[in-house]
Amino acid sequence: MEKYSISSLIVKMEPVEKSLIEQFKSYKIETECEADIEIDVSQPFLLQKKAQNPHLSMNICEYIYTGADFYEKLLDFNGFMLHASAVALDGQAYLFSAKSGVGKSTHAALWLEYFGECAYIINDDKPALRIIDSKFMVCGTPWSGKTDKNINKIVQLKAITFLERGNINSIRRIDAKEALPLILEHTLRPINKINELMLLLDRLLTEIPIYKLTCDMSIHAVEVAYRGLL
Repeated sequence: MEKYSISSLIVKMEPVEKSLIEQFKSYKIETECEADIEIDVSQPFLLQKKAQNPHLSMNICEYIYTGADFYEKLLDFNGFMLHASAVALDGQAYLFSAKSGVGKSTHAALWLEYFGECAYIINDDKPALRIIDSKFMVCGTPWSGKTDKNINKIVQLKAITFLERGNINSIRRIDAKEALPLILEHTLRPINKINELMLLLDRLLTEIPIYKLTCDMSIHAVEVAYRGLL
């Protein structure tokens, strides 16, 4: 199996389908060190899942189940996944999460349009959040949704914002009671590791500000969001 550096962890895996092989190229490393995580999603397992879900291609099956395996095992290393688009700006990471179709990727793309070369996408769909050196960091991973936008970088987390559509752009900070259900809705919740997840979220809600942004998917929405997140 090949080895990859993902979220500052050594991951052992052998991607098979062409799309995932391409996604993993920038994460590949040469090392004799033991792997922290081994992902072994077998071909028979994927064929079984394909038979159960004939509308899915083998590419998609491999993407879904290798990603699920990684993010579940990430909980053993003080990390978890949030369904969000992660933007890096001036050395800090801003996460934008929303239900499918609301426009988290569209809003993130507007940040790149507004800030130009100062901003870039870390991961456009499933960034990893991990405590490294006592800080919450946002990590690029090869699992990044339909846009395939990801980069093998790790940036300190500044804030998390949940989006909802509206005609007037406005942003407000929300408390832990309001934020927790939103986070749980947009992450994996493996039953056998729910305690690990809840401990991480308890710390996240203490250390990281969480916001709700009502926006119309315009450049003005970026201006309102950025001012509110300062």
